[in-house]
Parts: sequence; C-alpha cells; structure tokens
Amino acid sequence: MNTLEMQFSGTRRASKRNFRPISDRALWPAGQGGPANRIGRRNFLKGVGALALAGVTSPFVEVAASATRTRTSPIQHVIVDMQENRSFDQQELITALQQSSAWSSSAYILTYDESGGYFEHVASPQLDAYGLGIRVPTWVISPFARPGHLEPTSYEHSSILKFIETVFGLPTLASVNHRFDASTPGGSNNEAAHGQSSGPPAPPRDGLRAIGNLMECLAF
Repeated sequence: MNTLEMQFSGTRRASKRNFRPISDRALWPAGQGGPANRIGRRNFLKGVGALALAGVTSPFVEVAASATRTRTSPIQHVIVDMQENRSFDQQELITALQQSSAWSSSAYILTYDESGGYFEHVASPQLDAYGLGIRVPTWVISPFARPGHLEPTSYEHSSILKFIETVFGLPTLASVNHRFDASTPGGSNNEAAHGQSSGPPAPPRDGLRAIGNLMECLAF
C-alpha cells in the first residue's frame, strides 16, 4: 500500500453524525456485495442527481492503454498530463455532488492506487515487514474538511477503510480477519519471505493506531 499525502478542501465543522447515506440503500446491498458500490461516471452522475447512491460509493473512470485522452478513454498514467485528466474526469463528479442536496452530508476522497513509477525522495514509514509504499496525493473534499489544510498524520489506503468503519460504526477488518496474523504465503510473489514457504505476518492495517482514519482532517 502507498502512503497517502493528504490535502483538504472544505468550510464547515463536522461530526460523525454529519455523514449519512445519500439514499436508503444498504452500505453493501444484500446479495450484491461490494461491486454494487463501484460504479462508472455516468451512473455516479445519475445516482447523485436522483439521491440513489449507497452510503459508500466508489466512482471509477474507465482506463484505456492510450496516449491520448478522449471522453471514452480517460487515463491518468505518466504518459498523459494528470492535471488535465483530473480536471476533466474528477471535477465533473465533484461539482455534481456539490450541487446536489447530498453535499451537506458527504465527503469525496480523491486518491490514486499507485505512484505512476516515480521515485520518492522521502523514506516511507515501515509499519511492518512490508512497509508502506511511495506517497500518492489524496484530497478530502467535503463541506466539513479543514480548508487549505495539509495533515501531518500518517495515512495509507486502509485509512479510507478506517474512515468508513468510524462513520458507520463498523468493526475493523483486523478484528474479524485473522488469516495472516501469524504468517503469509511464501513463494516468488512474496519478497519478504526470502524464498521460504511462508512470509512475515500481515494482518489488516485498519487496526493500527499509527495510521489515521481521516477524521483528523475534519473540523469538529
């Protein structure tokens, strides 16, 4: 997992009670699972306008292996200007949310799954045998976020999971998933195993106090 470099935009004070589902749909609808909350650009715009999104929704734009951006093949890897693509893909979704009645109880978290291949000049924190990865930019956009604030707390992608757990009063994944508490599968895909049949433990990181839950970014 990469280390998240947090930036924020917002104006209002917040508490956990301020965040609520946009609609009466379950967090993960019964029988459908998590993929029901992973939607494309058109469905996000349609859902936010009709107040029909689930309590947690992950809007994904389609990614194509193309060096040019079109409306049907946006891409944000290093061969294309990331600022141009972010303004095209993300601003439309953010504006739609801000202009809807759901905005008053929402937080839009914008981040990246990896660093795009660039090297880092700052050593990443080593929380376990697998460490943390290269930093990636992350924005918390909400009426409750601290305006113009750069948060020094350490975050990684599981911080978003911790945020969801905190807002909705859910148990941590670390408290229910103990599969890798003692060890991890070894082999060539696990460098930390050093060729052994098993590698160092890697329990879910959402149980670590060293990682923030994004609530530090909000003005209570």
